[in-house]
Amino acid sequence: MKTYTFKQDTVITEQCEVVAESEEIAIDLMLSGDFDWEEIKSQSGDWELVNVSDEQLSAQERKGFYGYKQKTNNYFPELDD
Repeated sequence: MKTYTFKQDTVITEQCEVVAESEEIAIDLMLSGDFDWEEIKSQSGDWELVNVSDEQLSAQERKGFYGYKQKTNNYFPELDD
């Protein structure tokens, strides 16, 4: 059994609304951190396999791994070592 480590870049766009008398004041207020940001868009980018380990997993670790993969329909028993 091997451990495969993947990474994925995700871009999240957020916005907040600030009511102020000028753009300069609005920027100062926005940077103060006193506003709630609302996610308006997110996009997952490219993924990459970053590491493959030959380390043996314990029975408990394998059980959790399989449970997660079965739940997400990404576990393929025929690919096991």
